[in-house]
Amino acid sequence: MTWMPGETLLTRIWESIEKLGSGLASPMQIKREGRARAEVRAYEIQCEDKARQEIAERIAMTRHPPDATPQMARLLSPTNIQTNSSNLELECAAEQGVGPVISQAILAQRSQNLRKLCNLRQVIRILEEEIENSDSEQEIHPFDEDWLNSWREGAEKVSNEHMQRLWARILSGESKNSGSFSMRTLEFIKSMGTEDAKLIEKAAKLFTKNMYFIKMKEENLRKWLTVREIVDLTDMGIISGSHGLNGLIWPVSVGPGKETPIFFNNEQFALILFSNHDYTAEIPVYSVSRMGQEILGLGKFKTPDEFVKDCGLSLGHLNTGVILAKINEIPETDEIYLDPYEKFF
Repeated sequence: MTWMPGETLLTRIWESIEKLGSGLASPMQIKREGRARAEVRAYEIQCEDKARQEIAERIAMTRHPPDATPQMARLLSPTNIQTNSSNLELECAAEQGVGPVISQAILAQRSQNLRKLCNLRQVIRILEEEIENSDSEQEIHPFDEDWLNSWREGAEKVSNEHMQRLWARILSGESKNSGSFSMRTLEFIKSMGTEDAKLIEKAAKLFTKNMYFIKMKEENLRKWLTVREIVDLTDMGIISGSHGLNGLIWPVSVGPGKETPIFFNNEQFALILFSNHDYTAEIPVYSVSRMGQEILGLGKFKTPDEFVKDCGLSLGHLNTGVILAKINEIPETDEIYLDPYEKFF
């Protein structure tokens, strides 16, 4: 039997996923029945295409049912159908002679459930792809049942492929390191709007490796983030400990023979602080909250070269030397060295 990268991890995740009732054939089931994985997945995708067509047809029926009255339209609204799981109002309507609405309401509820199932199955398929493309096995941690149910609520509501990949990465990350994503983070992502996501992505490029945002002079800051955006990031809980707009202090020790580098998500440039005497530089910063770090860990972001330079220019008040340095790799090793490129102060 040929070993596949990530197979152990995938199998253990499936042991939890099967409890969600996705209806997908798991790797274990495929092996037992001797079917090729590609063949099974192709058949499942074909079935889901038919299901999506059925959803569209059902939605059309519920939006324009025959002989619809204002009362029927209200009962068939998505909000009403979703929030009245007991169908008490529908039963009352039936007693009042509004019988035709019952079948339409049930049809709408089934369509909604079918849409959720299709979304969940797609997220799981993306998860399979990402794990199978990994090149190593890792220790696997069991899922908390409440956490898994919360994850499902988020995954089954999204039909956008970008968001589906996000939910797939969340489950994969949690399986490798239990507690990687808190329940608070899951709830935030469930309610995250498009504009929120764009702002987080914009800010994610500007943090240091140790998750600080160096506070700049206002004329430099506005090139990257506005004061309003910093306030919004604080309100969202992405930036923590900002105490209004004053920020925090990041103490950095420097001294003779003790050059201290500051790294960003940039493979070309870093900053170096140095001094001829022992000194603790106090750098004004905003820090990233735990939830913010969890969310930023879902993507890969590159800090612009110009931003690294602007950060260096903003540190002139520290009474230390500041150098912009190029990052160079040492051949055949994982080590690097910093080559001074431009001295600011």
